Amino acid sequence: MVLVFDRLGENGVGSKETISGLFIKGFQESAIMQLERLAPGHFSLNGIVNFDNAVEVESEGRKLLEKDISPDGVLKVSLGNLLKGDSSTLSVCLSWIRLAQDKGGHLCLSDMPEELAALAKVCGIAPILQENSCS
Repeated sequence: MVLVFDRLGENGVGSKETISGLFIKGFQESAIMQLERLAPGHFSLNGIVNFDNAVEVESEGRKLLEKDISPDGVLKVSLGNLLKGDSSTLSVCLSWIRLAQDKGGHLCLSDMPEELAALAKVCGIAPILQENSCS
């Protein structure tokens, strides 16, 4: 399952054949937002995660991640294609880390944008994210 936010063309038709997901309120040009399963246990969070869509991102991502969680297994989520994030993005990441821990597994994050890492430091959660870094 993938949650997608797609850019709408001038005629209101999406740039992809299938559009699912929610429009990001207050953002003039919505961007593609999805948690993409690249391979078993490997994911990429793409696009924008903010206060307007974090609840849906967390929920839909949880459903996708749960399919790959196994005791002592490792899920890897790349944030390298994240276009924009805020403290709600960090909350989503922490929720997914806890999900993996609750199922006896581990979730690690890679390619964290510098701005998000700086925000994590200000929020006091940088050590948690460092413990759950893929590198």
